[in-house]
Amino acid sequence: MSIKYTKMDACGNLFMLIEWPKNTPLQSLETIRKWSNSSSGIGFDQLMIIEEPSSNKFDARYTTFNADGSEAEQCGNGARCVARYLTHKYNIKNIKLESLSGQVDASLINNNRITTSLGIPEFRPKSLPYFYNDNKSIHKASINGCVLDYSVLSMGNPHAVIIDDGLEECDLNVISDYMQNDKNRFPESVNVGFMKIKNKKELALRVFERGVGETLACGTGAAAAAAIGIKLYNLNLRLRIIMSGGVLEVHWPSLEEQLWLTGEANICYEGDIDYV
Repeated sequence: MSIKYTKMDACGNLFMLIEWPKNTPLQSLETIRKWSNSSSGIGFDQLMIIEEPSSNKFDARYTTFNADGSEAEQCGNGARCVARYLTHKYNIKNIKLESLSGQVDASLINNNRITTSLGIPEFRPKSLPYFYNDNKSIHKASINGCVLDYSVLSMGNPHAVIIDDGLEECDLNVISDYMQNDKNRFPESVNVGFMKIKNKKELALRVFERGVGETLACGTGAAAAAAIGIKLYNLNLRLRIIMSGGVLEVHWPSLEEQLWLTGEANICYEGDIDYV
């Protein structure tokens, strides 16, 4: 059978969106891996499966799969792409989405600009889970000769945010790989971000996503870095997050309110792909 898909881009973060046919099982993770490879498939960081929601309080449900076939609890840029796709398809401005990590509210600001809620950042170690609780907000580690300061939190999915201060001689691939495979601390692995504070309003960020590797942008990674910057480093409640693929904006009105992620989401092209 043939399945229709949409290829989308959000700050260089690449997605394949499919409105999944009813009563059609997703047969194997190998299919996702094949599709994620630009040589054998479409090429993407995450696959977003759109389905009917579990109740009428939502407009749609989405499920996120990483390029390696693993399922992710949340994906900020993926949620924005789903919202962009559905708001344009049905000519609406506001939409409520159901995800594995809960409700996501999204609004179309203009033609390509989408803002989404990502819930309240969760700093309790068990929310990731994180099993090295020294009762501190900023932890220390020495990896491959590099001494690191990092903080952990959940944005619906687990994040470790490292302050990139004096890491010029360090191999960030080695550091992220070590942390993602440290099952004693991160039994479900972790997304690893390297954050540089430029000023009170801006952060520079690189993210190595669990199940994908380094990506040009990461929505929940941007949200996690902003939450750390606001809560622990007294940065502005509105921040610009500068990544290789572009700029995302994060607004966290207060520690008791939802955090909002805003940026562009663009349709690259549409097509059909064989599914056996």
